[in-house]
Amino acid sequence: MCAITLNNNILGSFTKQYDKIYDFDQIVYYDSTKETLELEETLIDNGITNYSKIYSTIVYLNMPNGKNVHTYLYVGESDEINKIIHLYDLDGENYIFTKGVWSSCSYQEEFGTKVGENIIFTDFSSRKHEIKVDGFFEYYLLNNLLIMDNETFKEEFDTEFLPNAILLNSVLAILCIL
Repeated sequence: MCAITLNNNILGSFTKQYDKIYDFDQIVYYDSTKETLELEETLIDNGITNYSKIYSTIVYLNMPNGKNVHTYLYVGESDEINKIIHLYDLDGENYIFTKGVWSSCSYQEEFGTKVGENIIFTDFSSRKHEIKVDGFFEYYLLNNLLIMDNETFKEEFDTEFLPNAILLNSVLAILCIL
């Protein structure tokens, strides 16, 4: 009974992540200093309109237990994030992302952190940031994820947000190209 329950929950988590939360299964990274118009035109010419431009980077969460764990930070305009990532809070309610920082539920579950409390992370320049968590969302992948809007990013990092990745659904992309 235990093995069947574990098997069903583990197999179901992949479906929840990619059917309920993510509308993408591929991340295409590109040089953010170059014009992306050609890349976007190629996507649109092939009928691919459901994609989002974000900034993706790795930061290190400074965990309450003293360990540092790498996590992904996705930054974008709220409408870009909302069209390809669906945030469900821990009560299962769908949340329309607007502003702030949301963390995957694994951090909350492990450390008991609550909405409004701060998390600390070290960025790509080895600077520490202490920032208030605006929410936790369902998430079924092994790593952690932080989602931040572009305004909060600018306030916290004192730099403009420049997309360096496109999130898209490769199955839809292949079907559109065929």
